[in-house]
Amino acid sequence: MDMIRFIKGSRFSIKHMWAEVCNINLEKVTHLQIPVFLCMGRHDYNTPFELAEAFFNNLKAPLKTWEWFEESAHCPNFEEPEKFNKHLIYLLRHEMDGLSVTNTADHKMRTP
Repeated sequence: MDMIRFIKGSRFSIKHMWAEVCNINLEKVTHLQIPVFLCMGRHDYNTPFELAEAFFNNLKAPLKTWEWFEESAHCPNFEEPEKFNKHLIYLLRHEMDGLSVTNTADHKMRTP
């Protein structure tokens, strides 16, 4: 049932948001006031890593991290679910700890 709900939700989102999403220019987004965690599949041809990396490097955020998923393309959460889930738990336990206390412009890129 979860997969059916996922597909329905994706179709709903695409139907109602795709035109707006296509008009977003991330080159103009240089500052966010929230943590940013990018998970990049090494074999993703939908989102070229060069564009994602340029966005990441130009972005100022209280905290930002980049995680490579070596065996994934566009959907690391499905293609490497165990690593993806461990990474989310890591972010919650280690990266988010004390974020409200220390507002650093820290950025980390793991497994370059």
